[in-house]
Amino acid sequence: MLLDAWEYADPLAPTATWDPANPYAARTFEPAGRIDYIHVGPPDPSGLGRVVSVRRAGDAPIKGVWPSDHAAVVADLACDDHSATGDGVEG
Repeated sequence: MLLDAWEYADPLAPTATWDPANPYAARTFEPAGRIDYIHVGPPDPSGLGRVVSVRRAGDAPIKGVWPSDHAAVVADLACDDHSATGDGVEG
């Protein structure tokens, strides 16, 4: 069984990875929506694999240039019971 990692995200966080605010996406006249997903299995009893955080990345221009026509989804997962939250490297 796989779960959508975004189910663990802040419910008020923007979810659309395809957004007409991005000029590359605006050319298609498609409505905003989420086209990118990370699917995860349930964590083990110790918490290994637990979703710590989920967010969009690449969802704004850098020095006036959009990195892509859509945003990415980034999920941080717990590596062990001492994992730090949010940076994706500790644990």
